[in-house]
Amino acid sequence: MYKLLGGLGQYLKWQEITTDSMVFRLHNHFTTVLLFTCSMVITATQYVGNPISCIVQGLPTHPINTYCWITSTFTMPDAFNRQVGLEVAHPGVANDFGDVDARKYYTYYQWVCFVLFFQAVLCYVPQWLWNMWEGGLINALVMGMNHGLDHEDNIQKKKSMLMVYLMQYRKYVSTVNSSAKIIINGEVVFSSNKTLENRVLVGYNDVTIGTIRSRNKNEAKMIHKVVAFCYSLHMNKTKTDSITIRLHSLTTILILMFSAIISSKQVVGNPIECVHTRDIPVEAFNSYCWIHSTYFVTRAMLGTNGIDVVAPGVAPSHGNHHYDQGDDIFSNKETTKNVKYYQWVAFVLILQLNEESDCLLEKDTSVISKAVRHIRRTKMPLLLKMIDVFGSLRSLFKIQKISVDTMTFRLHYRATVALLLGGCVTLACKSISGSPIHCEASGSVDKIVLETFCWLHTTYSMVHAFNKSLGQAVPYPGVSNSKGDGIHGHVSHPLVKQHKYYQWVIFFLLVQAILFYTPRWLWKGWEGGKIHALMMDLDIGLCSEVEKKQKKKMLLDYLWENLRFHNWWAYRYYLCEVLALLNVVGQMFLMNRFFDGAFLTFGIDVLRFLESDQEDRVDPMIYVFPRMTKCTFYKYGVSGEVERHDAVCILPLNVVNEKIYVFLWFWFLFLGVLSFITVLYRIVIIFSPRTRVYLLRLRFRLVRKEAVETIVRRSKVGDWFLLYMLGENLDTVIYRDVMHELANKLASRHHHSVPGIKGELQEA
Repeated sequence: MYKLLGGLGQYLKWQEITTDSMVFRLHNHFTTVLLFTCSMVITATQYVGNPISCIVQGLPTHPINTYCWITSTFTMPDAFNRQVGLEVAHPGVANDFGDVDARKYYTYYQWVCFVLFFQAVLCYVPQWLWNMWEGGLINALVMGMNHGLDHEDNIQKKKSMLMVYLMQYRKYVSTVNSSAKIIINGEVVFSSNKTLENRVLVGYNDVTIGTIRSRNKNEAKMIHKVVAFCYSLHMNKTKTDSITIRLHSLTTILILMFSAIISSKQVVGNPIECVHTRDIPVEAFNSYCWIHSTYFVTRAMLGTNGIDVVAPGVAPSHGNHHYDQGDDIFSNKETTKNVKYYQWVAFVLILQLNEESDCLLEKDTSVISKAVRHIRRTKMPLLLKMIDVFGSLRSLFKIQKISVDTMTFRLHYRATVALLLGGCVTLACKSISGSPIHCEASGSVDKIVLETFCWLHTTYSMVHAFNKSLGQAVPYPGVSNSKGDGIHGHVSHPLVKQHKYYQWVIFFLLVQAILFYTPRWLWKGWEGGKIHALMMDLDIGLCSEVEKKQKKKMLLDYLWENLRFHNWWAYRYYLCEVLALLNVVGQMFLMNRFFDGAFLTFGIDVLRFLESDQEDRVDPMIYVFPRMTKCTFYKYGVSGEVERHDAVCILPLNVVNEKIYVFLWFWFLFLGVLSFITVLYRIVIIFSPRTRVYLLRLRFRLVRKEAVETIVRRSKVGDWFLLYMLGENLDTVIYRDVMHELANKLASRHHHSVPGIKGELQEA
């Protein structure tokens, strides 16, 4: 869980290297976080509070609330146009007089948190694709030049390398910029046949190697870093803003704090408490007043508390008319005024926070310019170096992420395991905080005993009752009289569908998570820390040149001496990918067995159900995950005869179960297709050296094409996989130097290796 939150922190933090635009970040950062937050708030409200409160006479409140929550509610469309208080009690609420077709069902209510989560995932998909396709190219080209802890000679060397790369690939990196400049300015300054020192970039006639070498530091960028640092932390005595800006900053913090306090109170506590004399459940009445707002009698605001009125604004409202905009609330005319703002305070504070941010941006220009002049006058280079030191130390002491597998493989043991464990924890919390089953029977059977019996011995449904008319032939799909057929629900029968899975879903999700992590566990043992050992901390830029050369030589010696001996090491990883594919396919059949053969076509049946008419369809989710079932309890009567007591049970966990497994069906389908493509991709890599050359060239642009071709030609697929993984983790410049030196060594010398299967087994 800690690692999961740490990963979320890495996702939310401000990235030092920008690879996309502000508009793109609004999609994959702001929108994703907004949707995910809304999903979490709604989920917390469902489990902490009561998502529905029903008013009914003669029946227990809690079972009715559970039933209406899991089976959806409806309104009468023609009742929306009637007068509230005279013709109808509330807009949309009226007697249907048996007209089932006139009902308007609201089946979305339980799905909102899941839809928001799915929307958040979809908003992040473009960013995920771009992260894969971008492949760290910008980070590789930056080469650590965004930090100040590097020797000046190394900085000049990296600048020259960057310029040479841009010149070499100018047709690719400048196509979009050149096209934009053609549209905007109508002309483009193309590169000429000048010397390399004076050659210009396509579309950038003022950028040459000479100008890059002569420009030691990007002053403006560093100054803005200083301003942002001092502005956000206020840890330096140098003032970079005015008192007005600081007051706006204080206002922003206060608004954010108040919004968080109000939101927490609404979600965790009870935001409203109503006192009434009617025979209405308190929770239902509180929820109604919270949603539809309250009001006060304006004339009663002037009454004496305790004599004329019970409280200011509280008085009998019979005959009072509604207060309109512009009316004098303290006139002699008795009026009522609605208090509609109460539910929206937290959201209004968020809007005010946005306005404060806009105000800061409007005032930012003049303040920044003054701060820049002040920084230049007060000799800020020392502070710049200190900030760079702190930034570099932060990157030094943070936990280094070493990649030893691919994105598809991580989807198995990270994303899928997190989903399964999340579902397991959700169901466990729901079981602990509430009751997993609610049963109603005759009064002669104790309720706790009945619910415990039905929970332990499972419940059942009548198969033929799923297709009968709801509300006329049967009270609920799958629930009908079984006495006439002589059926005992807890005994196997063709007309009885037993729901034996209900108690085991939590444990089954846990087992599924373990199975998905097993290939990762195997590869972690077989990999043996080889990548980490070969890296020798070469992914960290803070090491001397002498130490760097020694480590590069050690890495080069290992690659030279063990070339062509890494096939079995790579094949073990490929085997783990095959196991991951088999695990996905096998779990589809395992879940199909777990749900009595109803899971393989579950997703297709759900899609068909959504496209059919409301009244002429059988919900496959109700068939697999029924909300209401039957249970038969037997006991001895007074005369010693066996008495049969039929009970109706509500299964609230099935509301969560159906959503989890609907998502898992589509997720497993996507993961299975992606894993199958990955296995085909590995087969192509094994048998096609040209593909291996292309992939190395595509991923590591700083390495020369001739070097890549030489290495691939003189090595095997296991060596290619090791080099690819090293490139994912090593510093780009170091990796380029190692590849070039290895290629030169292979080209100038004959590599002696043990031929045949004996040589390949030597590594194992």
